[in-house]
Amino acid sequence: MTVRLGVVIDTLDEAYPPGLAQSWDSVGLVCGDPDDALSSVTIAVDATAAVVDAVPDGGLLLAHWGLYALLKLPQNFVSTEEASLDTRVLLFAFAVLIAAGLTYSTVNGYMGWWFWSSGSVAVDGTRHGYIHINRQHSAVIITRTDLRPSQSYLVGLSGRKYLIHCGDWQAPRFPAFPIGDVNAPCSIFSNGSDLPVADNAVFSTLTARPGFVEFHTARGKRVTASW
Repeated sequence: MTVRLGVVIDTLDEAYPPGLAQSWDSVGLVCGDPDDALSSVTIAVDATAAVVDAVPDGGLLLAHWGLYALLKLPQNFVSTEEASLDTRVLLFAFAVLIAAGLTYSTVNGYMGWWFWSSGSVAVDGTRHGYIHINRQHSAVIITRTDLRPSQSYLVGLSGRKYLIHCGDWQAPRFPAFPIGDVNAPCSIFSNGSDLPVADNAVFSTLTARPGFVEFHTARGKRVTASW
């Protein structure tokens, strides 16, 4: 039994309307012909090379994150008709890539977005770092760059305050990035334990309010962030 790719696209668009996507979302058909006949659908979180290899011939790959497979394409990637033989083989292996999951997760609250702030981070009075704030302005990620590697802290600003070391994960220097609610990088359970050189924050020293955060670390450093 086969089904047209266009029918699958229409079904997905009806369930997860593209109009609900944010400006930074990448959703919809990435490559493929709507008239192609599909014999299977493989659903994955990440479109890694291993996932692509596992998709049967003539199959559809429906992925939450769709960038990984595209990064493997030749630099001169063009349309299907003009693509090289290697590109054709890759396209035939996974048939199509659709990044619809990101919209679904954002709309349903499974994914939170963090945005670059123009504020400043100071360590003992000297500027070292950068800030990201979530969409609700209820929490902030403060990243120190005076350490190697850089270290990030998650701070709650409203309701019950919290101060968590993000371990070996550092917030990327991107204008915006998402964090899902599954295996979130800043966990109260690890709180820096996965980074041997972590300079953990001392919660009892925390002062947190909208626009301002200050705390001391186990090594006696004073970290201040304002925005």
